[in-house]
Amino acid sequence: FVNHHPETIVKQLAKEGLVVKRVLSGSNLRSSTLKKLIPDGILITLEKPLQSLLAKSYFGPSTWLLLEKTK
Repeated sequence: FVNHHPETIVKQLAKEGLVVKRVLSGSNLRSSTLKKLIPDGILITLEKPLQSLLAKSYFGPSTWLLLEKTK
């Protein structure tokens, strides 16, 4: 298992001519306790806006990057 900090990956991508256009943080509400207390539909509804809001802090265990090639 290899784990890299997202900022390191962004720097490596930039060296290859790729620019980050958008970042999303995913699986922000995957807590088993939350899943027991809150119905799935509500968690999904909450997850969508949190993906953008929490992206800059790399809060969730998953991070997606929309990239654009500049070279």
